[in-house]
Amino acid sequence: MALIKTTEEIQECFKVDGSTRIETIAPYIKTAQEKYMPKYLGDTLLSALDAWYEASQSPTNAYYLKLLPYVQMAIANFAYHLAADDLNIHSGENGFTVLTNTNHIAASGERSTKFKENRLALGYESIELMLIFLEKNKQHFSSWTSSPAYTISYKYPINTADQFNSCIDICQSRLMFTKLWPFMDKAVTQHITGAISKALYDKVLAELKAETLAGAYLELLTPLRQCLAFFAWAYKAESENDTGTRAMYYTWGQNALNTLLSILDNTPSDYPEYANSAQYVAGRTSYAQHTNNTNSGYFTGGTF
Repeated sequence: MALIKTTEEIQECFKVDGSTRIETIAPYIKTAQEKYMPKYLGDTLLSALDAWYEASQSPTNAYYLKLLPYVQMAIANFAYHLAADDLNIHSGENGFTVLTNTNHIAASGERSTKFKENRLALGYESIELMLIFLEKNKQHFSSWTSSPAYTISYKYPINTADQFNSCIDICQSRLMFTKLWPFMDKAVTQHITGAISKALYDKVLAELKAETLAGAYLELLTPLRQCLAFFAWAYKAESENDTGTRAMYYTWGQNALNTLLSILDNTPSDYPEYANSAQYVAGRTSYAQHTNNTNSGYFTGGTF
């Protein structure tokens, strides 16, 4: 099944020639839906939306009707990203040939590459908008909130490209935000949980997901997000051999972490998960660098 069945639906997403035959792009629509959407919608909601769409959008469901354009926008862009390399190539008895006529010639390789990149980026931007919509209306999408897709959405204290953008300008790009996930994992395991305790980190995540984060715990959110974003960006720069950017953002990450620790150490009784952990050092007034020693599995300190 597929959530796009007509050329007109694609034209609602971006500009395509009216002569485009849906049969040409249909295999890529199916692949795009299966490849990209379950991770963000969850299997149950995706299947229910698909069944509703196949039943001519019956029975009436106002929230499915609002969700559908976001999903179609993502699928259409991802489908054309997948199809871009094949659209002007014909496979037949004469082998592989490039289609052309007196009115159209194949786009240059540079233009084709740019088109493909844009479709991928816009597909992820559509995902971002879809997730924002779902979050605002989650009381109407219980199959989403009870799915692994929702858990993935709250894997970090930063859950959207927009939230990351409040720390570092990534042009609110969901594609860039997704690419940063491995570096965010490294920031959490190498720095954050080893400094503030995994118990406290998990507590903040749980209350953030439940929308109950308040009081003293809410005070931790801004420096925690800054710490996560800065260290992640430092590790991204490290992967690109950009030593200058890496050093700058690593310093900023450490400063944010030290701010976080100073809040915790000023009133440890407000944070029992931290106060009862091995990470708490009574009377501490100066802070060291916290990095995981992967050989031993322990976190070691050193002057920064």
